[in-house]
Amino acid sequence: MTGFEVSADVVSVLDAEADATITLLSELKGEATENASALDNALSKQEEGIADLRTEIEANAELMSALEAEGYSVDQVVAVNSANSGEITLVVDDSQ
Repeated sequence: MTGFEVSADVVSVLDAEADATITLLSELKGEATENASALDNALSKQEEGIADLRTEIEANAELMSALEAEGYSVDQVVAVNSANSGEITLVVDDSQ
């Protein structure tokens, strides 16, 4: 997940005009099937950070709206990526 973070700070500094994009974990390049256990391990180690991230997302109406419009919940978000241009990408674990 190079370039993606589990830091709530990324979300807390967004302005109301941030453009949100949803990326599915299954769409990221790599050998997802072969690396599934390694990913689960990494997510377990970041559990507290992910919980904080999800709390910040829940407090952001724009991000919640973007998730719900695509049929996903905040509980499926595992990482974020933010660009200086005000864009944010939410990485959703679509295997759940």
